Amino acid sequence: MRKRLWKTSLAGALGMLLWAAAPAFGSGPKSDFDGNGVVDLNDFFLFAERYGQSAGQAGFDAKFDVIGDGKIDQADFFIFAQNFGARADDAPAGPRKTFFYVADFPGNGVSVMDSATNLVLSYMPFRGPTGIAVSSDHRTTYVVDVFTFLALRDDFNVDYTLPLRDGAKVVLSPDNRRAFVTQGAANNILYIDLEKKAVSDTVAVGRAPFGIAISPDGRSLYAVNTGSGAGSLSIIDVQTRTVRDSLRLETAPGLIAVSPDGRRGYLNSAAGGRISVVDLTANRVVGTIQTGGQLVYGMAFSPDGKLLYAAASGKVVVIDVERNLITDRINVADDTGPLTVSPDGGRLYVSAFSQSGGGAAVYIVDLATKQTLGKIRGFIFPLDFAFRTSAFDVPPSRRNKPATRGDAAVRWAEREKAWRPE
Repeated sequence: MRKRLWKTSLAGALGMLLWAAAPAFGSGPKSDFDGNGVVDLNDFFLFAERYGQSAGQAGFDAKFDVIGDGKIDQADFFIFAQNFGARADDAPAGPRKTFFYVADFPGNGVSVMDSATNLVLSYMPFRGPTGIAVSSDHRTTYVVDVFTFLALRDDFNVDYTLPLRDGAKVVLSPDNRRAFVTQGAANNILYIDLEKKAVSDTVAVGRAPFGIAISPDGRSLYAVNTGSGAGSLSIIDVQTRTVRDSLRLETAPGLIAVSPDGRRGYLNSAAGGRISVVDLTANRVVGTIQTGGQLVYGMAFSPDGKLLYAAASGKVVVIDVERNLITDRINVADDTGPLTVSPDGGRLYVSAFSQSGGGAAVYIVDLATKQTLGKIRGFIFPLDFAFRTSAFDVPPSRRNKPATRGDAAVRWAEREKAWRPE
């Protein structure tokens, strides 16, 4: 049963996955409504003006609905009161810690882990989280779920939310001023102005866009359209907000990884075990890499950009991108999905499924020895990952707090003893 669920999630994630309901996360937003850096009396007056409003009413502003339930009421006021007097730039002194975020789409939540111990510190419920991005200064984490774009501050509090229509993946501009979100049902890319905390535009692309990447110079966006059939790649001019070119692909891709120099794009495949290589200066497919598997899913570059790691049918293939040759294969589990590389390049984190090994887990691989160090259990299908370094620790109100749904609470009980060294 678990094997079938994993297979369904893995294949469906290449298009737009079905939504599974769960309560939206919203405990402890900053409540700095006027954006002046402190929660003060002016924020109280702004909140009071909108108290009692509901979604759909004239003048309703979602940023005052701080818990995201469609009403501005007493529950929102309690959160506001907890944060009154807080300052946005109040960061504690002391050592900085690196956190590892795991978005579990069918599990309807994001787990926050200590990357040094691999222990889960907190669990945040969302409605089918599909994408995570962290600003380059590590002060803000952006989460995309099926219906919402959420900005989480450095201290783990929700800053603001924006509605989405079938949200999928998110990428940030190099200057951290904009976010770009694929919306599968709307067939477009959403432009979000992160300074104004508002949607600024949409760009129509192909059918059911899922994966997205941006060039290192921030001038071009690459959206992978999963649609029906082979799929395509839309190349968007960020400044003019127009589709500059579109490439039809024969490998049914869902994701794209852009090389650090911006010259090439690598697209996965839902069938045939191939990786398509696109010359992004000429906007044409220049070759394919045969992995030997049935399905290629997650891809990630080493920090120096010399190696590409790709999940392929239970293994991770290591590709020398200068020669586009596979130099190694790392056995992980029965099936492998999304993956990421640690900031120091020393470890690989792979979403994988093992029939005999307890089902779905995040496997941690030592890239020096190519050996599995262990696995983190308690997930259904981890769909995206992110690392963030902060002086803030997970606050006591969030630490070791399970979701309210029964199945999620059971998974939390598994997580408390989830780290399994090999």
